[in-house]
Amino acid sequence: MGPAPTILLKSFFTLLLVVWIIQESLLAQVPDSTGKQLILRVDFEGVKSIDEDFLAGNIQTRQNYWLINKSVKPGLWLYRTFGFIFPETRFSSLNYVGNYFRNNFGEAPIYFSDINLADDRSYLEQYYRYLGFFRIRVDTATVRSPDGVKVTFRINEGPQGKLETIRYDLPQKDEAQIARVVYNNQIVKEGEPWSVFKIRDERARILSSLQEKGYAFTQSDSITVVADTTGFPDISLTLVVRPSSKSVVAGQSMTIYTNSIDSGERLRDTLSVNGIRIRTTSSRELKPDIITRHIDLESGELFSPGRRVNTLRNLNELGVFNSVNVSIDSLAYDRVNDQYEVYTAYTMQMAPKHEIRPQIRLDDKSDGSFGSDLIYTNKNIFNAAENLRISVGGSVQIPASLTGNKTEYSEWSVNGGIDLNFPYFMGTSNRSQISARWQQASKTALQRATNKREPYDLTIITTGLRVQWRHAEYTRSYIDILEVNWVKAGKSYFTTLTDDRRLREPYVNSVFRWTTQWLNTNIIERNYGGSQEISLEESGLIPRLLSTTVDKSDVQTSEDGQTGRIFGVNYYQYLKLQTDLRWYIPVTTTDNYAFKLVLGYITPYGISKDTPEINRFFGGGITSLRGWLPTELGPGSLPRSAADSTSRGYFDIKLEGSVEYRKKWNSDWGYALFVDYGNLWNREGKPGSFTFKNLYREIAVNYGVGIRYFLPIGPARLDFAWKAWNPSAPAGQRWLPSTYRLNDPGGFFDQMSFYIGIGHSF
Repeated sequence: MGPAPTILLKSFFTLLLVVWIIQESLLAQVPDSTGKQLILRVDFEGVKSIDEDFLAGNIQTRQNYWLINKSVKPGLWLYRTFGFIFPETRFSSLNYVGNYFRNNFGEAPIYFSDINLADDRSYLEQYYRYLGFFRIRVDTATVRSPDGVKVTFRINEGPQGKLETIRYDLPQKDEAQIARVVYNNQIVKEGEPWSVFKIRDERARILSSLQEKGYAFTQSDSITVVADTTGFPDISLTLVVRPSSKSVVAGQSMTIYTNSIDSGERLRDTLSVNGIRIRTTSSRELKPDIITRHIDLESGELFSPGRRVNTLRNLNELGVFNSVNVSIDSLAYDRVNDQYEVYTAYTMQMAPKHEIRPQIRLDDKSDGSFGSDLIYTNKNIFNAAENLRISVGGSVQIPASLTGNKTEYSEWSVNGGIDLNFPYFMGTSNRSQISARWQQASKTALQRATNKREPYDLTIITTGLRVQWRHAEYTRSYIDILEVNWVKAGKSYFTTLTDDRRLREPYVNSVFRWTTQWLNTNIIERNYGGSQEISLEESGLIPRLLSTTVDKSDVQTSEDGQTGRIFGVNYYQYLKLQTDLRWYIPVTTTDNYAFKLVLGYITPYGISKDTPEINRFFGGGITSLRGWLPTELGPGSLPRSAADSTSRGYFDIKLEGSVEYRKKWNSDWGYALFVDYGNLWNREGKPGSFTFKNLYREIAVNYGVGIRYFLPIGPARLDFAWKAWNPSAPAGQRWLPSTYRLNDPGGFFDQMSFYIGIGHSF
């Protein structure tokens, strides 16, 4: 950065500081026109058992946000500043703009109120009692001044009650079965402190468990809580459980409206399949047995809310209905067997069979390319809810001036694919898919040594069979029984960067992959729960068997003897293991922490001595270490020039993690503070190989900040990142912040990488 931009930058910040000081001084002198007094400070005394910040955040008497002392309140200052810039006018559009900035970026002044203070006393006393502090006493003290009011809550907690005994009063009928439900996974336990919140959760647990065991019409008033506090602080708790009678599915009926129905068409086909009476406009539109096998509510079986939800989910996942409704048509009581007989009714409206839609995508995983697809879908091609999907599309690279890209990226690519999905595979929870995909890309490789960019072509054809198992509500496995990848790269690229002849030839991978995924979070917000994914991949076993049984030619290895060869095409044998762990911890409704840890390892076996580049790991980029560009990281502490001559950014071992603090200003805007860490290494025997001895010195670290604008499909984000520790830099220069100078901010901005994307980084 030259001297002129530096002077302008300094002048701008100096002017901003002067304006801020003048504005703060003026606003401090302007009396509040309402005549009310601001709350300057809120303190708590005597709090021992509860977090003070939690109490302060849940009462009405809250102090205005302050940063250094009572005269520096950024939120209040911004509120008044925007009010000064956008005064009330008769133009509604200007008032809207002023209110938006004032309320979303500032903080409205909080005034003292005796009524609110009295309500807060009652709230605090009640909250403490919920936690067993039955002798709680809350007093308040106020100190008034011309500037405002200081409030102090003086709390005398007293002793906290604990559960000395817990007893469950169960009915004689079905006592053994109900006892198994009640005593399984208890939330409240003897010896623990009293908590109304835990007792409420225990009551809800028993209620939902009984309903799932067939006592479907048990209500919340069927579980009574009795507490004996005469021996305080020891408390005796009794839960009286009186469930309803059991309920069974006695009969079922179904009405299916096909997508071809019009106002003059009536239901004409009546079928009976598996005891279910089905009325539809045309039995040829959808085979009834594919529907009945996805119904979890079977005649003669126990009725429960969970089975109804499972049925709804199964029918919706078929993908052929616009709407599905499962209701109780009628209910009868069988006095002889003391049970309810439930008659269920299904109403379904089929979706249009054919669909053509465009799709716009932003590939932020590696190359930051912008693309679009045209997708044709047949949702019921063979009348058994089979889904056929055909797509064609392409993508182009986002200009480097927007993403900071300097390494190897797609200039353009075209792609096509066909998928045939079957809704049933050895059970209604499983799916299967046959697919074939093709991608043709024209890329450009940057040689850092010569600073020249060399074009090359890449062709990838993939076909395979995938099976999906749903083990539980949040757990699924994806098994690629047979995936075949045919890869060919243009010779110009490899001739320029390497003399390795085997990389110039096309090769084939025969892959078996097992991926297990646990996912329990909102995939858009990602603000609670988390996900865990582990994938084990094997390649080359089938070609190896064929090369020894079918293709018995003398040439069974590549020209350089590094890998196998069958029918004149190279193939690889390798094992690959990868884990991806993510946790999302909410702090408040607008704040949360996000953590990520990724581990990966790939190694050749059998006839192969190396692994294909396209299947190795790379680091850097918008979803990885954001201080480094894609393929710029690794291996280990090897200098960049030496790393380019080994694997061009693709390596055998990966360790990567991230920590983010995410904050929502309002429903539209937010920000994130993040730290990314990790690196990549080669296997033993190669330059930049992994060793535990050097691990802590070779972990790269970057930090950064991001701006978020929240969309229905996920946040649009702009991330700025800076390297903190660069293990590949010369000794003494690896801690990058030590090179920044206040009188020369050019180095700070030169080190900055920034990215544009949609969706959280993880």
